[in-house]
Amino acid sequence: MGYFLVFWSLFSYGVLGICHKLAERKHCRPQPLSAVLMLGGFLGMNVFVLLGPGYAIPSKALYTALICGTIALCALWAFQEGIKHGKIATSWLIINLSAAIPTVASIVIYQEPVNLKKLGILGLIVVAIVLVWLDRLDDLKQMESAQRKLASVPVGSVDQKGEA
Repeated sequence: MGYFLVFWSLFSYGVLGICHKLAERKHCRPQPLSAVLMLGGFLGMNVFVLLGPGYAIPSKALYTALICGTIALCALWAFQEGIKHGKIATSWLIINLSAAIPTVASIVIYQEPVNLKKLGILGLIVVAIVLVWLDRLDDLKQMESAQRKLASVPVGSVDQKGEA
């Protein structure tokens, strides 16, 4: 069952990324989109809680959930707003690489033991972030080159077909 849940999670996150890009292409507004997504999760979890056998939510857990839900809503809204300005692949990769933040926090705050495997994983995350950064620099250089090329074409030199 554990492997099924891992693969279901991977599949769901992948489909969620595709849905975000589709929403951006359809010019959906990020705030309502994020709110509806969070409302759907809220309603789904409440149905689970209400139909579950004697499940109660301690007040500390409720407050934590409300705070975390609010932060998740803001993060999702910022992501949806941000993909208008870049590639979905790069944006989604950065979102997934953000898992390094709680990993480092758990090592620093909770004194979680660090072994060679965890160090290797964190090192790969750093490598991935650097590669994403280099890819973005390459994209910016290509964009600047295309803008310079476009700016160098004289205004009257475009023929009927729109070619220089």
